[in-house]
Amino acid sequence: MDIKQLLQKFLNKKGSSDAQVGLSWDDAGLSMALVSGMLTDTPSVEVLHHTPWEEGVGRSLVLLGLAKRFDALKVPYIFCLDLDSYSLFPNDAADVPQSELAQAMKWAVRDRLDFSVEEAIVDCFFIPDTIRVATQRKVYVAATRKEDVKKCLEVIRPTRLELKAIEITELALNNLASFLPESPKGLALLYFPPAGEWGCLLVCRGGSLFLARRVAAMSADALELGIDPGRAMASDVQRSLNYAESNFFNQPVEILYLVATPEVDHLLRHSLTNHLNVRIKSLQLDFLFKGPIPEDPMAFIHTLPALGAALRSVETTE
Repeated sequence: MDIKQLLQKFLNKKGSSDAQVGLSWDDAGLSMALVSGMLTDTPSVEVLHHTPWEEGVGRSLVLLGLAKRFDALKVPYIFCLDLDSYSLFPNDAADVPQSELAQAMKWAVRDRLDFSVEEAIVDCFFIPDTIRVATQRKVYVAATRKEDVKKCLEVIRPTRLELKAIEITELALNNLASFLPESPKGLALLYFPPAGEWGCLLVCRGGSLFLARRVAAMSADALELGIDPGRAMASDVQRSLNYAESNFFNQPVEILYLVATPEVDHLLRHSLTNHLNVRIKSLQLDFLFKGPIPEDPMAFIHTLPALGAALRSVETTE
């Protein structure tokens, strides 16, 4: 079966639900977030859980076991791709109807992919243009290999769970950022997953993602040479914040949330505070949502993409 047919079959978007489950996984384990009250102003986090893969146990069985344990067999699921599994970059939007945009952008960005365009699945979303700086609308283009999506479907398909959508990490984190108190004015979020080659910087406001940039994770070689990782990173981050100010907000971004493991936070926070013209804050979800927020900082970082995916807007039906 063609990958497009697989996606059409498993991305079930019929109806609406008051609850959603977000999923994410990497080589270390599986994260699940169950959120209820999605049709209200303040959703409740019912489950936020990370579990390592079990040796000798298939991933589908681990997922199905969690779905049964948390009584989430009949709730729609959103899967979040990890940062290392796709590329994301801005581009001028093709002048085609919106229904044809993703396919048009697939060929427009083919020379920027590090794999064959025939092996790519591409989607895109518009970048807001609130102060009309650009003469042509721009989009962010997300591109991943068909094989990576197929592997995701092969884990979920045997469970017979309803896969509603596939999300990318930047949009999942943007969903989460929309609930932060600074969201109406605008904020930045710098996120580093527990493992992988990349983190990401977001600038968002009121539920809209204006800027997304990949940020290289700190190398062991740089640390051994005594290079200040925060100072090396701060100039790139500040340039992105300045760009957001001049192109989107007409005012400076004043708050940056640093979201990372305790080790990375310790290495970066003091230096970023000294070299950026923003206030650095920590993410404290217990002030935003009702429910069990993991006290273990590693579990907390692991589960954030899943939580963001679960907070994806619900499309209601009449």
